[in-house]
Amino acid sequence: MTKSSSNTINTLPPNLPIGVVTYSLSGDSGELTADWAFSAQSLVETVCKGIAIPKTENTIPSKTSFVGDYSITYYGPDNQPAEPWDLSITQKGDLFTLTWSKDGELQYHGTGFLSGELLVCGWRPTE
Repeated sequence: MTKSSSNTINTLPPNLPIGVVTYSLSGDSGELTADWAFSAQSLVETVCKGIAIPKTENTIPSKTSFVGDYSITYYGPDNQPAEPWDLSITQKGDLFTLTWSKDGELQYHGTGFLSGELLVCGWRPTE
């Protein structure tokens, strides 16, 4: 967001979509539950869902670390699943870096932090 000279806040232009997602640990299986929204979906007026499944036995998320590689399926506002994405979460200090790929091609990237037991992340398409 930017402030204009009259101190009003202007929104980002529509050609710069941004998204927000929260992840929470779902039981003992290591699965993550996602709640997400994306500014490019201007007609959607609901928070959408997703489920991330760990890709390896080495990915064992906890309430303080979501680090690992996942296969994630997001569900749209009609609750229909999209094709799975590859989600990678790394951590450096208090911050997390997230990347989403499809067929080996990086599509989205984001940064996040823990808020209570949630991983909160902003994301956008790669350029």
